[in-house]
Amino acid sequence: MIELAAATDLVRRQWSWFVDTLAAAGPDAWDRPTRLADWTVEDLARHVHWGVTLEEDGLAVAREGGEGPAAGTQLRLPREQIVPALRIAVTGLVGRMEELSEPLSGGVPMPYGELPMAFAVSVFVMEAALHSSDLAHAVAAPSGDTAAPDRLPQGSHAPVAAVMQAFWPVLAAGAADRPPAGTTIRLAGPTTRLEAGYDGASWGPPLGEPAVVIEGGDDAVLLYAYGRLALDEGLLTVRGNRDLAARLKDFVPGP
Repeated sequence: MIELAAATDLVRRQWSWFVDTLAAAGPDAWDRPTRLADWTVEDLARHVHWGVTLEEDGLAVAREGGEGPAAGTQLRLPREQIVPALRIAVTGLVGRMEELSEPLSGGVPMPYGELPMAFAVSVFVMEAALHSSDLAHAVAAPSGDTAAPDRLPQGSHAPVAAVMQAFWPVLAAGAADRPPAGTTIRLAGPTTRLEAGYDGASWGPPLGEPAVVIEGGDDAVLLYAYGRLALDEGLLTVRGNRDLAARLKDFVPGP
């Protein structure tokens, strides 16, 4: 998926950028909308604090043999204390990741189940990659910055894709909408491929040829898969049933 050293560096770099960018944006940024439905920048920042402390807690439990699952810390401090709290949380997570060594083994007890350590590290990369891009979109970060609204960090494509592929059936289980039985949907980029088939009861491996193929650059494909990009922004092409393509996040909501 991704080597530990590369994952640790990416998590450190993206979350440090996130905190520094929040600090530089000033108090006027808190109420700005994000591309995540009904979330402001403040909502995003508080969610990130919970997520980062959740990941640190999971690694601590895994290392020290405590009782799981990991819980994380809901940040209820006033706005002016969010950035300092995030700096502490990021330092804690990176420190825990630096304690790990290859080959990764064991599991991380997260609230939604125990994850193999190597896969958990990919989840940590996915969160840092996506949410730094979310903040870049909200504050209009300049092109070429560490994070950008239209791309994910170099080295993150494979773990971000692996997490979506693994969680596709889990995310889809909570959906109110379903495609016709026998439907296979594929998303494809130069180095990225996501696909699953719906058999009338649940999602699983592809069922024959796809009813629709959504194609584009790796960044565009992954941002669309995660609900960060609209189909009509001109970065994707569709072969097959366009209605199914447009309704992908109805079938597979989140995360």
